Amino acid sequence: TEISPDLPLVWADEAAVQSVLHHLLDNALKYAVEGPVIIRSGLEADGVRIEVLDSGPGIPPEKRHLLFQRFQRLDARDSQSVYGYGLGLYLSRRLMTAMKSDLCYEAPEAGGSCFYFTLKVAE
Repeated sequence: TEISPDLPLVWADEAAVQSVLHHLLDNALKYAVEGPVIIRSGLEADGVRIEVLDSGPGIPPEKRHLLFQRFQRLDARDSQSVYGYGLGLYLSRRLMTAMKSDLCYEAPEAGGSCFYFTLKVAE
């Protein structure tokens, strides 16, 4: 975990942020079972960015448009070994939208996945 202790306060619903982090960590641990999962944060011009990075297989470019859709699993063949209904990312993005933020995906050059959101700094 790489969370800076001197970050400013943000506008957010604590339970919603906990739920989003739960879903992101749950996914990261399901798909990156052998490698590290990192949570990090930092101050940016538009707020505090929170990232969850994993060292799993990543998401193929042709499947990325499905990431935040309801009931989507990127590979239905794993449904016997990996639990879930395909709602976690959909619900997490809705929660972030309600907090005037967004949940986004980046493909790190080193591989794996990075999901992130930015929370507005409280004034």
